[in-house]
Amino acid sequence: MKTSLTLVVFSIFSFTNFAFAQTDSTGRFQADVGCDVMSRYVWRGMDYGHSPALQPWITLSNGPFTLGGWSSYTVNDSRIQEVDLYLDFNIGEMFTFSVWDYFSPCDTVINNKYFYYDQTQTGHTFESILKYNGTENFPIYLLAGYNFYGADSDKSLYFETGYSFTLSDNEISVFAGCSPYSGIYGEDFSVNNMGINITKNLKITELFSVPLNASVIINPENENIFLVAGFSF
Repeated sequence: MKTSLTLVVFSIFSFTNFAFAQTDSTGRFQADVGCDVMSRYVWRGMDYGHSPALQPWITLSNGPFTLGGWSSYTVNDSRIQEVDLYLDFNIGEMFTFSVWDYFSPCDTVINNKYFYYDQTQTGHTFESILKYNGTENFPIYLLAGYNFYGADSDKSLYFETGYSFTLSDNEISVFAGCSPYSGIYGEDFSVNNMGINITKNLKITELFSVPLNASVIINPENENIFLVAGFSF
C-alpha cells in the first residue's frame, strides 16, 4: 500500500542509485533523482511483495517545500507496484508536515483509473503526517500519520518514535511504531513496527563510497521478523 497531493519514509536496501542535484542561480531550487534496489519493501512492519524491489524517486525543493515522487516495483512475478506523490513542508528545523498520496497500479490491466477519486471506490489513500525531527542534542523523533481520505475506510492512525546515535562511526537508530485502533496495521491497539537500523559507509575506491544499511524489523502484531540490508548510492 504505502506508501502527495496526487501523492513514503525511506529505503533500507539499495544496490543501484543514480542521482544528481541542481540549484538555480538564486540558490533556491534543488532537484534530485535516484533509483534504489531493495532486498525487501518493508514499510511500518509490513512486507509488500515478498521480493526484492526497484524503487526510483524524484524530488524538487524550494525553501521549506519539497514535492516528490516515490515508487516501488517488485522484481519477481507478484507484480506488486506502487507510485506515490508527496508534499513536505518544513516548519523551522524541528517539524515537518507532509501529505502523501499512495497508489498501487496493476500491470495486468490497461486502465488503473488513476484520476478516479470517489471516496468509496478510489485506489488512492491520502495520509497526513506530522513529524518532530528532534535536535542534535536530543535526537529523538516523533511521528503521527493519519489516513484521512481514500481506500482506507478505517482511516488508520499510526504513531512512531525513534532515537539516533553514532557508535564506531556507524549511524544507529532504534524505532517503534503502533496504531491505537483497528485498521490496516492490526486489530484494536497494535504494536506493529519495532527494530534497529545501522548505516555505515562502504568504501569502494579512494574517492567513492556508498552507505550500507541493515535493519532488523519486528512486527509483534503479525508475529513477523525481517532482516533487510543493502547499498544506497
